[in-house]
Amino acid sequence: MNVASGCLVVTFIEHPNEQAALEFQREVFEEAIQRETDGIILDVSGVSLMDSCMSRSLVDICQAGLILGKKTVVVGLKPAVVASLVELEIDLSCISAAVNTEEAIALIHPPEADAEPFNTEDTALDEDVEPEEESGEPDEAQEEEECLSE
Repeated sequence: MNVASGCLVVTFIEHPNEQAALEFQREVFEEAIQRETDGIILDVSGVSLMDSCMSRSLVDICQAGLILGKKTVVVGLKPAVVASLVELEIDLSCISAAVNTEEAIALIHPPEADAEPFNTEDTALDEDVEPEEESGEPDEAQEEEECLSE
């Protein structure tokens, strides 16, 4: 388990039995809490097929992550895994998915919009403001330009 951009990145692996799956879930939650991450990214790219036990473990991690206040995103879903999840009629409403880890991080940490959008009207010259009177002395930029041209 690694941390990238404030997210715990976990490789989801096949477990031989339900007890091992529960132990894996516990480890994921402990790491996410201990490392104070904002989210959990579950990489399932190493899984070729998903049985009912594995799919239940995946959904349980996603649901518990939400309860813990951790956004959870699944990456690396293969077409065969998606098909098996659909065939098993698993409730996927708590699962967010992304194509890769970078996209998952963007889902967990969406880019912040500017507080105030740039308005070109703010940069326009005010018509009621009189232009500054020119003093008889050249400005600094003009002096530099004259020095460079000599």
